Amino acid sequence: MNSSLLQKLYPITQKEKRILDDGHHDPALFNTEKGEYVIDTSKLIAPSKSIEIHPHTRFAHCPKHRHNFIEIVYMCKGSIIHLVNDIPIELKAGDLLFLSQRAFHEILPAGMDDIAINFIIPTVFFEQMYHMLEGEKGLLFDFIIGSLFENKRKSVSYLYFNAAGILPVQNLVENLVYSIIEDPPTLTTIQKTMALLMLYLMHYVDKMQTLKDEENQLAVSVLQYIDAQYKTASLAELSRILHYDQAWLSREIKKNIGKGFKELVQDKRMSVAAHLLTNTQIPVSRIIENVGYENQSFFYHKFKAYYQSSPTDYRVTAINRH
Repeated sequence: MNSSLLQKLYPITQKEKRILDDGHHDPALFNTEKGEYVIDTSKLIAPSKSIEIHPHTRFAHCPKHRHNFIEIVYMCKGSIIHLVNDIPIELKAGDLLFLSQRAFHEILPAGMDDIAINFIIPTVFFEQMYHMLEGEKGLLFDFIIGSLFENKRKSVSYLYFNAAGILPVQNLVENLVYSIIEDPPTLTTIQKTMALLMLYLMHYVDKMQTLKDEENQLAVSVLQYIDAQYKTASLAELSRILHYDQAWLSREIKKNIGKGFKELVQDKRMSVAAHLLTNTQIPVSRIIENVGYENQSFFYHKFKAYYQSSPTDYRVTAINRH
């Protein structure tokens, strides 16, 4: 991390001094709900703000708790051990940890040189950010980021990225930290920067160490394939690539992702078509070819079913909106 930012984060805070003097974390941070420790947004963020950053409080054990917001932890220097759903994760410099409202989170004491930043983000911020990305996000982005908001048994409650060597990610995170501390930008700018950060991270799913079970690994492989090969994607080709029986793979895709293979391919093609209509002047006939359809009548029918508008009207509306 930039040395000038580290210098701002390094000094012992008043809260940390009290912990060193008293030997425990501030109990006022927690609300008790059904026998659980729950940290409320109002304890950490002013009503007038939609995102806040806090230096991680060193020297104290933070007991097992949940949040009613989304938290992103960025490790600036040193290392800190977090237990997420009782799984130990050692965050090292450059790592990112995303925690949903469903994640149970415990933090072991950090030392003087273990410096981290916590982004405190109400869910409405992420929901607005997500909708700003119409046409930009892919199926894998939808699956992973969308799952942070879904209260399902199999949905992802945390994301851990070993992102130390990814320069664009480091730059974006440090820009966010600097701008929020030094020169607060507009909400839209913060949301767009966070959206760009998430899009970059989707290119480095190999650095994401939370989707380790076979079902999630399969879902990621399927969605990566469709995101990259939507124009010619076929279940037969995918089954050969993954070395699975085609019928079995078809059933597993439906079970683990919630949609069949053809529907996923169609979702991706429609998303790309909408993006091209909004952001380019490519003729509709060429867009139809670019997204993998040969039958124009079929494309028009499907597009209208998706967007309640013809491609031409969709483009006109998008132009007028911007």
